[in-house]
Amino acid sequence: EWDDAFSVVERLLGVELLVEVVETALPQVLLEARLPTLARWVECAVEHEVDAPVFDLAEGELAFRAADRTRSEALGLQAARRFDEGHVLVSRSFALAGASAHLSYQDEVALDYFDKAHGTAKVSDDVRQSLWGHFLAHVALERDAARALDDFESHSTDSVDDQLRLGNGRPLLGALSGGFNDAVE
Repeated sequence: EWDDAFSVVERLLGVELLVEVVETALPQVLLEARLPTLARWVECAVEHEVDAPVFDLAEGELAFRAADRTRSEALGLQAARRFDEGHVLVSRSFALAGASAHLSYQDEVALDYFDKAHGTAKVSDDVRQSLWGHFLAHVALERDAARALDDFESHSTDSVDDQLRLGNGRPLLGALSGGFNDAVE
């Protein structure tokens, strides 16, 4: 249905409508891993010279999935700064920058981005994403990881994603503290 909506918008080329459709659809399109769809949307924006932070974020998400961490961090940060204060996608933008920094072994920087993601989160999924990022960065820095996992757990749900994260977080924490066998039992 998002492809159909985008096709109509593309034909009519209403910039505000184009931005609104992409802002609304982006989380679902990413959840469904519809990367060719997202790439088409970014190409359309470039082709028609549509300059909006949601396209910075979309391009950053594509760069992240292509393992271009430097670019994805820069685009995530750029999107976060360009969105209006209070926009629902600011947190996701900071979280993208944080995940990119974490995977580039810049965990102090990642913690700062995840703090900003947490502080700007408007929906519970974004809160949990920022807290999970905190945990991973704390594990990499080998400090305060237990507290970070507790924070994540206090906001977790019964979702498969949250339960998998907790199931992986405990052994990571155990390995960090030297009690791996206790953590997996």
